[in-house]
Amino acid sequence: MQPPRLLPGDHGVSRDARWDACLAAVTFMVVLGASAALVFIEQFPAQVQIALAVGIGLLTLFALANRRARRSCMRALRAMGDRFGVAEPELLIKPWVRDGDTLEDRADGRVYRLANIDAPETGEFARCFHERRAGERAKWAAVNAIRSASRVSVRRTRRRDRFGRVVAYVFVDGVDLGELLMAQGLARAWRGWRPAWCGPKGPLARFAAARGELFSCGACCNWR
Repeated sequence: MQPPRLLPGDHGVSRDARWDACLAAVTFMVVLGASAALVFIEQFPAQVQIALAVGIGLLTLFALANRRARRSCMRALRAMGDRFGVAEPELLIKPWVRDGDTLEDRADGRVYRLANIDAPETGEFARCFHERRAGERAKWAAVNAIRSASRVSVRRTRRRDRFGRVVAYVFVDGVDLGELLMAQGLARAWRGWRPAWCGPKGPLARFAAARGELFSCGACCNWR
């Protein structure tokens, strides 16, 4: 399956991003509705007021304390910032692939972290052989895509990650590189943290099943 063609400097919105935005909107509406309900609660009998107050309090605490809702709100805010708060697209002069989600422009030494994906780690950073092998697949897929492209451009966001890398969207001949790697089953959508790649329900197992391959990782079988 080929990803949609995109203009340089533009990018699509993934299903995960849409889900994050919906959950963030629901969380916001719950908190807003609870706040509005407190204004009109005095119009009801005392027993109803107590029941409404308890229900509103529980809903508000859940919306604010639920880790998934909180993460979704943060991801939605980041996605909105990436969508509207980005620099103009720039041409990469000497792109060099470090791994599946990290590139360097050797013309100026600037390092870019792809904003929309997470690829398996390579080398000593991988947690096991299977992740290392999957990381090498993602890396060389990115290398081949860049080598065969006549134009490689980058659209920087206003963010940097904790390693100082510029968070950005990378395009090869107008196609989002991150979307391309996800379409090939070599990377997953970036959701703000790094859960394990291995395990019986992990991404590597799902990617292998999609390709009709067997997957077993004894070293990481207990990971979730």
